[in-house]
Amino acid sequence: ECILSVNISPPTPLAANATQGTTYAVQGVQLGDFLEINKPSHTSGLSIGNIRASAANQIAIQWVNSTTSQIVSPPNENYLIVLSRFDSFPNTPPANIA
Repeated sequence: ECILSVNISPPTPLAANATQGTTYAVQGVQLGDFLEINKPSHTSGLSIGNIRASAANQIAIQWVNSTTSQIVSPPNENYLIVLSRFDSFPNTPPANIA
């Protein structure tokens, strides 16, 4: 597990009541990696619906505008991304997982 600081600029403007997927180059990311993200500032109505490794060295972020107006986001902030990589998975889940 590692924490990456990645300079990201959300799509702007983001249309009202809309989602938009955007990809970003992040060296070292592999398909199958588990990712979590932390936006460094608050932008009213803007949230992240999902983050995933979409290809080798690439992430995809789903941006969400839950307002009735377009959002102009602050450009180029350093987001923290937690990357977890599992080299192998057990054949059967633990008993407490349904």
